Amino acid sequence: MEIQALLGQVQWLLIAKGILVFIMITFSFMALYVAANARAWHLTLSQTEDVCNQLRDMSMFQGTVLRAQLSEFAERLRKGEPRQDPEFAKTLLKTLSPVAMLLLSKERSLLKWSFTALAAGQNLFSLWKRKKS
Repeated sequence: MEIQALLGQVQWLLIAKGILVFIMITFSFMALYVAANARAWHLTLSQTEDVCNQLRDMSMFQGTVLRAQLSEFAERLRKGEPRQDPEFAKTLLKTLSPVAMLLLSKERSLLKWSFTALAAGQNLFSLWKRKKS
């Protein structure tokens, strides 16, 4: 009876050892996979970081341009300059409506803000150049 109990315990120990060996081999293969791909992952992440930094800088610049153009527009409205053509107001509203929609929807995506500010800034800049000429 004691021999059978001892053999039962030995079997459970062998099963536990087998499970532990399987887990260790699995984790070692996972570690080898991570080590083999670490350089490629690092390169991809650094490129993504560079793109994000460029988009952030571009959005900051476009935001500054947009803010300056809006303050110039507000100043012209305060001074009571002669009425602009309706095409100017229509284009200005079309340009600023995506920004207003992002504000109203409380958008948190920096990428959406960047592209919206870029488009608005380009439209306002082209409108401003067209108005000067």
